[in-house]
Amino acid sequence: MSRTATRAADLLRSARQGTAIADLPEDLKPSTAAEAYAIQDATVARAGVGGWKVAPVPDYYGAPIDRDRFHPDGTVYPVGALRDPEVEIEIALVLGADLPPIGRPYRVEEVRAAVASVHAAVEMVGSAFADRRSVAMLTALADQQSNATVLLGTGTPAGLALDFASVPVRVVVNGATIHDGPSGRSTAATLDALAWLATHAADRRGGLKAGDVVITGARVGPFPAKPGDRVEARFEGIGAVAVAFAG
Repeated sequence: MSRTATRAADLLRSARQGTAIADLPEDLKPSTAAEAYAIQDATVARAGVGGWKVAPVPDYYGAPIDRDRFHPDGTVYPVGALRDPEVEIEIALVLGADLPPIGRPYRVEEVRAAVASVHAAVEMVGSAFADRRSVAMLTALADQQSNATVLLGTGTPAGLALDFASVPVRVVVNGATIHDGPSGRSTAATLDALAWLATHAADRRGGLKAGDVVITGARVGPFPAKPGDRVEARFEGIGAVAVAFAG
């Protein structure tokens, strides 16, 4: 692990715990995806990995998530727990088997067999930066793709039998429905992303592990949350999740 990656990781960790920074110094900014991933690795080296995030997009990117960023469904957050929190409603996959290095890219049928259950989830988006949208994409990638925390809701072992693209999701904020309709990307696209992530994690961190929670990109959001808000989401046939913000 390079000294540059370690210095960048220390600065990002300090900024998340204290005062936000505008950007990384020029000599610490990643110029390639490999450099951004090296900063991620240095960031999670102390906390350990509890799961990952990946999204089905044309160019896949992923990030390990600190073990201590996972919280149970229904968690109530104090006002100051997160800086300018934003909420994303997601589908999460929980692995029931390891996906270790195998010397080649993973195939979809191999990662599909490793999924134990499918869940409703909330990702709360946060950042080391005062304005996360103002920094370069690779810098945001280095900052664990702006992950702040994850809440895992209820789920089902039969979730992969559904087509996620047609699964209705209802999102309610303070009793008012803000979304009630399809949840977007297909199961096939989600599993393609998981296959990419399994190969990526095998190359960098020894692979995905049984028990890992993989969040798969925003189905609704991001949208801001403020003190006193309560957010609830239910994916038909999959499960539900809720989070509240103390005010």
